[in-house]
Amino acid sequence: MEEQYPEFKDNDSPTTKITSDITGDKSAVIPHKKRMYSLGNTYSVQELKDALNRISKENNNLLPEMMCELKLDGFSINLYYENGNLIYATTRGNGFEGEDVTMNVKELPSIPSTIKFKGKVEVRGEIFLTIKEFERINNLREKKGETPFANPRNVAAGSIKIKDSKISAKRNLSSSMYTIGFIEGINLKSQEDLFL
Repeated sequence: MEEQYPEFKDNDSPTTKITSDITGDKSAVIPHKKRMYSLGNTYSVQELKDALNRISKENNNLLPEMMCELKLDGFSINLYYENGNLIYATTRGNGFEGEDVTMNVKELPSIPSTIKFKGKVEVRGEIFLTIKEFERINNLREKKGETPFANPRNVAAGSIKIKDSKISAKRNLSSSMYTIGFIEGINLKSQEDLFL
């Protein structure tokens, strides 16, 4: 909208700022092999229609093909494998580089330390906390006289970025990987290609 109507652009606009989840040691930051985008949200049918119309106009009025997947409210993660071995795990960060959280991610049983693919690949998805696990953690906190956590997403994010990996291990985090960033030797043209 700001590009279409530059007279309304404000120097304090949030579109001029890149957000980042990098909060810790700046030396523990690793560049992504391929940019890691943040997903946009829509909250109504009208917003979805507007998004589809915008995409259509950008593509000679052709309606886009769509693939629908479940949305998890978790913490974005980038897993980098070489020769089938997990080399490191990073947060989304600012999209170009992320914080190294390998030690905590290795504590999660749902994240494989080895995969069958032997090339270089960035596997991406979400780390999340189930409602049942969130309630279990908050019940323990209340019994200890501690303030309960506000929501599962923040617990997942904090658990991955915490300095003590033993705490990450105790939180029973889950994960779902749903896309590829960089992949060596394979040309993926669409999200559907991942499932074929």
